[in-house]
Amino acid sequence: MAVVTRDLWAKQGEIRFPDGKTVPFWGFATAAGGDPVLPGPVIKAKVGDIIIINLQNNLNEYASLVFPGQDVVPEPVKDKGVFVSYNSHAAPGGSVKYIFTATRPGVFLYESGTSPEKQVAMGLYGVIAVYPWEIFDNFGGFAYGPNTGSYFDMEKILVLSEADSRFNMSTAGGSPFNMLDFEPDYWLVNGRAYPHTLLPGRVDFLVNQPLSSKVNARYGRRILLRIINAGFQNHVFRLEGITARVIAVDSRPLISLNIDASYLKNTITIASGESYDLIFKANMEGQYFLHDHDYHGLRQTNRFPGEMAARVDVLHSDHKSPPRAPSGLSCSPLGTDAILLGWTNRSNNEEGFVVERKTEAEDFNTIDVLVEPGLTEYLDRTVQPGITYVYRIRAYNQAGFSGYSNQC
Repeated sequence: MAVVTRDLWAKQGEIRFPDGKTVPFWGFATAAGGDPVLPGPVIKAKVGDIIIINLQNNLNEYASLVFPGQDVVPEPVKDKGVFVSYNSHAAPGGSVKYIFTATRPGVFLYESGTSPEKQVAMGLYGVIAVYPWEIFDNFGGFAYGPNTGSYFDMEKILVLSEADSRFNMSTAGGSPFNMLDFEPDYWLVNGRAYPHTLLPGRVDFLVNQPLSSKVNARYGRRILLRIINAGFQNHVFRLEGITARVIAVDSRPLISLNIDASYLKNTITIASGESYDLIFKANMEGQYFLHDHDYHGLRQTNRFPGEMAARVDVLHSDHKSPPRAPSGLSCSPLGTDAILLGWTNRSNNEEGFVVERKTEAEDFNTIDVLVEPGLTEYLDRTVQPGITYVYRIRAYNQAGFSGYSNQC
């Protein structure tokens, strides 16, 4: 038994979407001066560990945490008979401590218990991952202990959610918003929309969205996908080309000494707040998309695939170093409404490219993420007559980014 202590600061930050829009959100940071992240930091523990969470509230309203699936007796708060929070809360500028014991393995949400219809939608949620004591190390182990069919070589936690940019802007500005009008315009995996989901972790222009959703699976390994829905909508999540075995639902294993109730699926309907554990063996090299099969999750502004999409790459070896920087970048106007970029690709291990642009009035901004290796051209159709643009590009893989090309 160990004591796992985590300090969380609830504060406001900013998230970015692939179409260039940025919106405020509320999230959890791990230091007073740190950046809040979406989703919140993953808290890891083992069965029997005591978990202590210190919540510091930097928001302008009460905030609290609840822990669905944990053996925690909440302490609801009322003010003159009016319900305020599902659990003890922290006032603005204040703090509150939560202590409980991790009694069973699985993946569980921690989320706001104060005005959750608003605060969870703003981003106040994260995941607690609890592991069994038996035979677990950094190279794999059992998700639920021996005799549960849950042995894995690699795991990936995927947190599904959605965002309504109108709601975020209104709430962050202190204006009321009728939640009956909540209508998401972005659907996210680990806090990012596609194709940002395929970028490596901790990207400099996604400071508040540090988690990649891409799975680099070594050939022949057993992969555990732990999918949990932190959003308000149900999602039909599909594994293209992969048939996985569902070994647990809501962190309840389906296999024991006496019964095997596991089953094979390539599409799961995951309800709000629900979680699925799926295992498959990476026995065919290639790329396999994971995506919401619902119409909204399939689409993105002028692009397919859509928002809620990630990818599994089955490889014989991992990318151990970032790619080399592209060179010889050139920019050729095509009329008044398009510019053709061309470059020399100097690496053989890139997964794609990031295109950045600036004008005299602004700094460089990412305008597109290309998800194909080997590219040497890009057509920018978003230019306006009479404006001078400067471009640069860089390549990426899961090991990181290359340096920048020359500018043109």
